[in-house]
Amino acid sequence: VWDQHFCALTVPVALVHSHSTQCDHPPELPGARIAYSYLRSFRIGHRTQYYCLYGYQRESSAPNYITCQDNLTWSEPLFKCVAKDCGFPEDIPNGTYVASSHSFGSIVTYTCDVGFVSFGRAVRRCTLQGWTGNLPICQRVRCPAPDQVQNGKIKTGFRPLYMYQDSIRYECDAGYQLFGSSVIKCTSNSTWDHQPPTCQRTTKEPSKNTEILTLLRQSIMEEENMITEERKLLAAEKAALEVLKEAFELIDIAC
Repeated sequence: VWDQHFCALTVPVALVHSHSTQCDHPPELPGARIAYSYLRSFRIGHRTQYYCLYGYQRESSAPNYITCQDNLTWSEPLFKCVAKDCGFPEDIPNGTYVASSHSFGSIVTYTCDVGFVSFGRAVRRCTLQGWTGNLPICQRVRCPAPDQVQNGKIKTGFRPLYMYQDSIRYECDAGYQLFGSSVIKCTSNSTWDHQPPTCQRTTKEPSKNTEILTLLRQSIMEEENMITEERKLLAAEKAALEVLKEAFELIDIAC
């Protein structure tokens, strides 16, 4: 009976003693994982090591473990796993970027200003090595060379390359009239805001009009000359008649 009683008393005591010398399972830490996670026994003095997850790094050189203490609690961790920080993304000329953050795994997206187009990858990612790829380049939008205008020409704005907001002014040759917009401008979508104008011959040719006017002037001048000559003849005839009249009067007196 004593033996049975002793066994009955010693078994639970042994169980209590076994439980009272262990700590609970180690806590989960942000950005970290328990090494040897298969362990289930954590006696007083046991050290549980941690390692940082991919994309995280130790903030300092402090020990990367916690210890099961005499009071069956875990010591406070002296280390911390923090996400890799790539720093603020670089700015680009004639463009902007949008980024949710600058820590590991975050993405930055670049966009060019109106009138500029991007060359290169517009998206970069924060990795352990930093931001991936190179910065994109924003270049001014180009427009194709405009069509030549028949019977006209570019008055101002001619250049080898046409960029965003460049403008051209057309004019027509003499004797031709411009139809359409005389000024066209390069837009942000690489097209001109208007079609080049057309130059059409006017209804009356200036050369014929000039010739007609010249003939009219000559005709008028000739008529004026004729009238002047006729007036001179009439005046001469009148003077001759006056002389004859005076002569006849003298003859009558003499007789």
